Amino acid sequence: MTNDTITILHSFVAKIISLLENELDELESRKSKGEVIIKKNITETLNKLVNLIIQLNKLSRDEYLN
Repeated sequence: MTNDTITILHSFVAKIISLLENELDELESRKSKGEVIIKKNITETLNKLVNLIIQLNKLSRDEYLN
């Protein structure tokens, strides 16, 4: 995987994280059962995406060192 590809993926995932954080902020004031489930799902997805960003950073660093 080239550094350009990693950078593109990193930017794409960062945009998704930003959109999901905005959605979570909008849902924060709502307390219905459906919204609680949605917030939980968004939070779980955000955690996975943050882990993906961490892995992309490691991969980028490894590519740079090689």
